[in-house]
Amino acid sequence: MIPRVSLLILGAGPTGLGAARRWSEMTVQPCLILEGADRPGGLASSYLDHAGFTWDLGSHLQFSHYDYYDQALNSALAEDAWNHHQRSTWVWMNERFIPYPFQMNLHHLPPHQTWECIQGLLQRPKSGPPPEHFGDWCHRVFGSAVTELFMRPYNEKLWQCPLEKMGVTWVAERVAAPELHDVLRNLCLKTDAALWGPNATFRYPKSGGTGSIWQAVADQLPEHCLRLGNPVVSIDPHSKIVRTSHGERIGYEFLLSTIPLPSLVQILGSPPELSSVHSLRSTRTHIVGIGLSGQPPEFLTRQCWSYFPQADIPFYRLTVLSNLSRACVPHPDSTWSLMAEIAEPHGDRLEADDVVSAVIKALVALQFTSEEAVISRWHRRLDYGYPVPTTDRDEILRDTFDFLDPQQIYSRGRFGAWMYEISNQDHSFMQGVELVNRLTGAGMETTLQSALTTFAIDGDRHHFRGGGHSKRSGTSAVTLPSAGGHQHD
Repeated sequence: MIPRVSLLILGAGPTGLGAARRWSEMTVQPCLILEGADRPGGLASSYLDHAGFTWDLGSHLQFSHYDYYDQALNSALAEDAWNHHQRSTWVWMNERFIPYPFQMNLHHLPPHQTWECIQGLLQRPKSGPPPEHFGDWCHRVFGSAVTELFMRPYNEKLWQCPLEKMGVTWVAERVAAPELHDVLRNLCLKTDAALWGPNATFRYPKSGGTGSIWQAVADQLPEHCLRLGNPVVSIDPHSKIVRTSHGERIGYEFLLSTIPLPSLVQILGSPPELSSVHSLRSTRTHIVGIGLSGQPPEFLTRQCWSYFPQADIPFYRLTVLSNLSRACVPHPDSTWSLMAEIAEPHGDRLEADDVVSAVIKALVALQFTSEEAVISRWHRRLDYGYPVPTTDRDEILRDTFDFLDPQQIYSRGRFGAWMYEISNQDHSFMQGVELVNRLTGAGMETTLQSALTTFAIDGDRHHFRGGGHSKRSGTSAVTLPSAGGHQHD
């Protein structure tokens, strides 16, 4: 007889773990997570290298829009297991660090560039039709100079996609839309505006990296709820049976898939109704960890991370990971660490050794360290880094959900829902929680539906200014404004 479970979950990242946790609270019916990797966490996993350095799969921070998410993390890790930080982030430009957000701190630029940026802000159109793409949006919000000086080079370096091919339904919370009054005040008073955004303060585990959070969440699940190293290779949606790589067949009532949408389509047998999914675009990201002897130079001792828009510097973001937790290095008094993130050019495949060598060369050229100080090199290539919000994304997702949901197959999470604006760890976790709320009659999928509603509205939905999320108690979130730019999760 084929074993059956009420809820079958593909993937033990934040979405899958959130769903399993909530399911165990709401019902005694069986739930099972099948994870292909050797540990829970998905893209929020952490790894210990041969030299004793801990590395995340990109810079992941804990800041939240949900009380339920906070409660789950507080239950997983005690209060004394966290470091609490005030964000210290920068943009590297003109051989200097400029406080982030760049557009609010123009007084750090040379005078002629400052004036060009102010002119661009003064000349922004005050009315007109909705912007057609992200490039158009940037020009209307920031003016031509800020757009071409920072917004275009940084975002095209990150996304590896022309701004003109990116939509606008996702932009708001992650980019500080400048008020001319505030920009001029900061300019005249030479005052820095550095604490904008939801991650102005954040927390990070004292030991074990981000992955320690998700291991702790997984440890709280009912026994036999999670199977590692056991990916699904096929799904029969008619009989509601999956087959794993071990040859096992498992039946289900509801299926939550958190794996990338193209992978889900493939194991579903590539139904023609989902052929457009293969047009979705994502970044491929290289994570390079550099373990170093000694201590960081003075100008890096308090930094969390920095952004690098320059084409001749390989990484778009550099995190001083040892500043987030001294336990990320083997000897806190004599070692430290830098973690670089590099977006692979669309259509190319970069070799690991070449990427690592380019990162070290750039760090030496920037005088952040010396080659002799390097004692550990760590690398991971992520075939799926970030879902790119292209201009055709919204229509593809609408059609995809309309096809899958009636079959009780629910694709959620960073690459399951494919919506960058709700792909942070808290968003992803709550997508799983809220799906269970919907399936058990306890609530709605507020996070997903509010994002879908954002790009379903016609007319002048693309406002030039974005608000922020508000935190909600319980398991629901307020309507989420769309997001733009780039932040950690």
